[in-house]
Amino acid sequence: MSQLDWTRVENLVTTVHVVATLFHCVKFVPAMTLVDSLASFEKRCNDIDDSGMMWNGLKGHDVKCFSALAFAIGTPQSAPTDTQYEELATKVFGGAPTLGQVSGLRRLHFEATTLIVATLNEQVKSDTADPGALVKKLPAAEKQSRLEKQQARLAGIKMTGELAPSHQLLDLANSIIESGAIVWIAPSRCSKRDDEIHANIKPSSSTVQVENSTLKLAQVPVSTTADLGTELKLMWAFQRRGLAMDNCRLLDWGVHETWLHHMLNAMTRECPTGYHAVRTEQVIKADRELWTILAQENSAPLRPVNDVPALNAPFKALVTDPRVTMFLLPVPSSVSKNVAAPAQVTPKATGDTPKPVPANRLNKKRKLTRAQKACPAELKDFNLRLSQGSTSGPICWGYNLKTGCSNETSSQSGGLKCKRGFHACANCHKFGHSVVSCRALKPKA
Repeated sequence: MSQLDWTRVENLVTTVHVVATLFHCVKFVPAMTLVDSLASFEKRCNDIDDSGMMWNGLKGHDVKCFSALAFAIGTPQSAPTDTQYEELATKVFGGAPTLGQVSGLRRLHFEATTLIVATLNEQVKSDTADPGALVKKLPAAEKQSRLEKQQARLAGIKMTGELAPSHQLLDLANSIIESGAIVWIAPSRCSKRDDEIHANIKPSSSTVQVENSTLKLAQVPVSTTADLGTELKLMWAFQRRGLAMDNCRLLDWGVHETWLHHMLNAMTRECPTGYHAVRTEQVIKADRELWTILAQENSAPLRPVNDVPALNAPFKALVTDPRVTMFLLPVPSSVSKNVAAPAQVTPKATGDTPKPVPANRLNKKRKLTRAQKACPAELKDFNLRLSQGSTSGPICWGYNLKTGCSNETSSQSGGLKCKRGFHACANCHKFGHSVVSCRALKPKA
């Protein structure tokens, strides 16, 4: 063998050792991808061998995922020999294996090595500057297995309907542990599974991307947003986030629920005279501030220890932190100052009689604008323009009528807004209800 051939062999061996070392490093702090998912590996074993002998045999030898099987015999770059397959099959099936059993084991090992190479290739080529690249999707079997374990752990909560987190939310919460970087998950991103099912019914759009000077047609991923129109829907959105974080063991459900109750109690607490009750936008700002401080001050690993989430203790400490609770205090109401009447100027004593004001000027009415003329009679006595700090604009008329508004809405400044204006009460200018159901409206005598 020539010197060049020996050099190639040495480079290949070095590459194999590097891949093996990288695998052991990754396995020490496992990322929950397809190659490390126990539920996905069990499902695949049972798909190939429905008797369950393959899964039980591999599990008995502590081979419980694709990454472990890929390096049980051979490596991704060097195929095992027939003798090695025979010996592995004998250990797995506990006797002289049949040809079909060896064939199924060969197939499973080939899939495991292929997944290892594909995963490492994706890690090398992934762009860390792209926020979408940080969100790693959990395998479907892993999600189902986690949901079953979570339902058994939280027996008093039925995770269906409004309390069923979407797969998009589960992936987003799990990506915090995978990346080790804490981010704030806004309530608008805490969608439910039903919305995700309805969104996938619609045909997904396509986009043209340029990769390596080549045009590529890619499907735009379907994203769903949560409806935060009322306080009840906001509470459901926060609860879905708590369940998603409990699912990936980032934060216990009880700890997150304590913080949610603290925010909701601040909204329902009676405030002194001359102060506004805590609004929805204040609650969202307080929640965002808590996660911002948590991301700044927490430098410990996020992986759970003995199934205890690592964020439980620092999260509890920030619930009563003054930097967070200051956002949950009532704010002074903006009392309209009465404009003082202009002082009457006493005419100088010149002996001249003051000129009388023409009668037509006294009886002259101010001209009404087109909007004031078109305003419904039920809303003529209300101020139909919202002005609360940075949130300002017209209020939707249709939303404050008994018929309601059927236009599409989007979440803005803690409330909903359609093309006609904000969906806020025309009487108290609060989000979540209209003037039809406003409790602050005094009944007419």
